[in-house]
Amino acid sequence: MRKLLLLLPLMALASCSGGDVLKSNKPFEMVCDGVVFSIDPELPKASMQGPSTVMIWDLTKVTPDQIVLEEADAIGGRDKGLMLRIDRNTGVVYGGRIAPPTESSDCTFNAV
Repeated sequence: MRKLLLLLPLMALASCSGGDVLKSNKPFEMVCDGVVFSIDPELPKASMQGPSTVMIWDLTKVTPDQIVLEEADAIGGRDKGLMLRIDRNTGVVYGGRIAPPTESSDCTFNAV
């Protein structure tokens, strides 16, 4: 699981496709480097499934412009864990809390 968590900062700023999927409030999947996020903007939780682990994320902010996911079971509380922000206008995914995002790989968005 630690190896998977180390991949998340690498996905910090990802150029993504699927703008139409992001603009609706229907469930979708985000796939980045073999990691699949299942997100329903109308539900409070999302899941992430990687090669060897599954994590639950809290949807802490859903607006017409962005979706914010925070690690639900972070050690020290949610505000100490990982965070991802999906820009619904551009399809760009930002990661981290304090450090500036770094460019990584492409993500795709698929309606489910």
